Amino acid sequence: MKNTNSFDFQIFDSLEDAVLQLENKTTILNANTTAKAWGLGANKELLNTISFNEIDQLAKHILNNEDFEIETNIYFFEGYSKFCKLTFKQKYQLLILQDKTEFELLKKVKEDFITSVSHELRTPLTIAKGNTQILKDFMKDNQFIKQVTKIEESLDRIENIISQLTLLSKAEFGEYELKKEVINPSTLYNEVVTDLYEKIQEKSVKLHFNCHIHSLKGDKFVLYTIFRNLLSNAIKYLTKILIYTLISKMNNSL
Repeated sequence: MKNTNSFDFQIFDSLEDAVLQLENKTTILNANTTAKAWGLGANKELLNTISFNEIDQLAKHILNNEDFEIETNIYFFEGYSKFCKLTFKQKYQLLILQDKTEFELLKKVKEDFITSVSHELRTPLTIAKGNTQILKDFMKDNQFIKQVTKIEESLDRIENIISQLTLLSKAEFGEYELKKEVINPSTLYNEVVTDLYEKIQEKSVKLHFNCHIHSLKGDKFVLYTIFRNLLSNAIKYLTKILIYTLISKMNNSL
C-alpha cells in the first residue's frame, strides 16, 4: 500500500474496530461499518464528532503527519463514550479506534474483587497470627510450641499467597512496576523451599543448592515467582534435582 487510494476501503467493514480514512488532514474520507454505527461518517470533520482529553495531541500529530497512539476515554457527539485504543497511521491516513470498554470493566471488577478479598482475608489473618504469638509466649510444652509454630508458618504462607495474588493481578494488566532491591540468593532459595516443603516431602525430592554470589539486584517478587515456578515444575517431573547457579543465571537474564 503506497498511498491511501491503493486499497479497497471496504476490506475494513468486517472489522469490529472503527476505521477511518482521512483527507485534508482531519476530514473523514471513508468510514467502515463500525465507525458509521458510532456516528463517524464520511465528509464529517473528525474534531466535530469526537472529543477526549488528549485530542490536541492527536490533531498535532495528524497535522505533522506523525503516528500517534493512546488509550483513553473518548466521548462521541452521538451521546455516549467508550474507552478506546486510538491509533493514527500517517502513512495511510488511517485512524483506528479499538473499543476496550468491556476489557476495562472486567479489569476493574477483577481488581476490585482481589482488593476486597485481600482486605477481608488480611484482617482475620492478622488476628490469627497475633493469637499464635500469644500462645507461644505462654506455652511451656515444647511439643505444643512446635505445633503452634507450624500454624504460624502456614499463616505466613497464606499471607504471602495473598500478596502474590495482588501483585500478579497488577502484572496481568501491566500496572506492576519493577522494583530493584538487594537480594540474598540463599534467603530467596530458602523461602521458596519452605513454600514448597510439602511437595518436596511428598515426592521425596533431594535438593542441592550451590550459589557463588552473595547478593544481587532485582525485583524480589519477580525472581521469587520465576524461581518458584521453575522449582515447582521440576518437582512434578523429577525425583532428583541438582541446582547449582540457577539464581545467578536468572539474574543475568533480567
